[in-house]
Amino acid sequence: MMEIFRSGIQSIDKGQYEASKALNMSYWLTMRRIILPQALKRTLGPSCNEAITLVKDTALVIVIGMGDLLRSAKEVFTRDFRITPFIIAAVILSDIDKRSYRSFSDQWKRNWRLMINECN
Repeated sequence: MMEIFRSGIQSIDKGQYEASKALNMSYWLTMRRIILPQALKRTLGPSCNEAITLVKDTALVIVIGMGDLLRSAKEVFTRDFRITPFIIAAVILSDIDKRSYRSFSDQWKRNWRLMINECN
């Protein structure tokens, strides 16, 4: 993913850097106001493609790993004849997954909102 953003930054024409130097802008101001908005626009498509590939790969790993997980659960269940620990574990893991996704989503929205406000 970082390779995509690095190439996006490198793809910006050197004239943009020269123009910012002519306006007496610092390096960080140049990056924030001129280079990064253009680089983000150029890397949006490849970043989305990478995210889609990541989701597909995650789904594939889940499908492959689910058989092993269910087989182990079946062995424990047939040995102990108790299903309550599995239900408790499923609820806990579901809650952890939900909370982590919500936290990541909120932070992502906050960062994009700040970035868009700085560009305007």
